[in-house]
Amino acid sequence: MRFDLRRETAPLHENVDAAFGALDLEKRGDYRRFIQAHRLAARAAEGQLNGAENLPAIQLSPLLEADAAALDLPEDDWQPPTLEGEQHPLGIAYVLLGSRLGNRLLQRGEYWAKHDPHGSRSDHYLSDRTHEPSWRALVEQLGRLDSDEKERAAIMSSAAATFAAFEEALRHSRDTLPE
Repeated sequence: MRFDLRRETAPLHENVDAAFGALDLEKRGDYRRFIQAHRLAARAAEGQLNGAENLPAIQLSPLLEADAAALDLPEDDWQPPTLEGEQHPLGIAYVLLGSRLGNRLLQRGEYWAKHDPHGSRSDHYLSDRTHEPSWRALVEQLGRLDSDEKERAAIMSSAAATFAAFEEALRHSRDTLPE
């Protein structure tokens, strides 16, 4: 199932990478938009996971809230429309935990908070490695999954909705956060 997810969602993943890749994370304004977009998308996606059983731990929101506070980001209760309605937790988990791998690559480069001269640490999200065991557990879970076509379609659809939620959140963040 993992490889099916990877193959089927590859164009969506590329779209998200391109959208976020257009940000210059060395600039404070773009870094703030990056954190805000991830904050809004992750909050909505994690909200869909409440009560999900047999799922590896996913707690990105506390990291993003810490960064948002350090960056003086405004409260925002906006929700990505693509995540309205019930979603399959494995599709959401695939995107959320997979994003941690992308963030590891970002952390190797330069970004505004990496050498934060302002004394307020705002890279909790990018520097976090605690979710790596959860990703490995999810990969194992997806490898063992014996699902029917209906469940497979639900997982794929939920992964697609989660990728779209990140793009929507970035558009919203660009519209609501000044340069």
